[in-house]
Amino acid sequence: RFLITGLRPDTYTIQVTRKRGGGTAAQGGIVISAAHPHREVHFQLKGQGALLVIVVDAQGVPVPGAIVFLRTESGSLLGPGTEFTTNETTFEEVPAQPFTIIARKGARTSLESAPMRVPAADSLGRLTLPLTEGTMLEITSIDGQGRNHSATVTVQDAEGRDWSTMLSLEDLEHLRTRGFSSSQSRTGPLPPGIYEVRATNLAGEVVRKSVTLQGETDVQVELKF
Repeated sequence: RFLITGLRPDTYTIQVTRKRGGGTAAQGGIVISAAHPHREVHFQLKGQGALLVIVVDAQGVPVPGAIVFLRTESGSLLGPGTEFTTNETTFEEVPAQPFTIIARKGARTSLESAPMRVPAADSLGRLTLPLTEGTMLEITSIDGQGRNHSATVTVQDAEGRDWSTMLSLEDLEHLRTRGFSSSQSRTGPLPPGIYEVRATNLAGEVVRKSVTLQGETDVQVELKF
């Protein structure tokens, strides 16, 4: 409930917006006059829907503690990964544009979901993501003499979506404790598929290598400049 004071006699339009979950409503033709200095206005807000995401193992048993990433159809991440404290979570502020979802837990990963849209107003959508064993890519950049070579590495799938920027807090802690290397990097876990690993050195030279993953635990990739 809000009290708006100090209004001069006139005709007003009031608009209200719900902060969480969206939803906007407006009323016009609200007359404030000497004869009617007080008006009571009621709004009923219908917010956008929410999405319940459940992560399960290969047998369909719920898995707590997974990390979920949302990204656009083109592959841009929509913020950092969200860690579940239980085996499910509800996203109340899902993006308006179509998005996909990926879940990870340890060495396991889900496939990327089909593109999704915001559920209907005040409704609850539901998505179950099964985890499967993923592959960690161990990537090393070297020069012509076999020495470590500084380079920036990206990993993209067949649709051009970048998987190398999907970092959880655990991944960041791993980088902090082991230290950052400009010639060695890890990406994953990745679901089965074809990926392009690309390294760009400080001189702007680019080296690419295509890898096909079929559920291996680890795959070593060496990029030679």
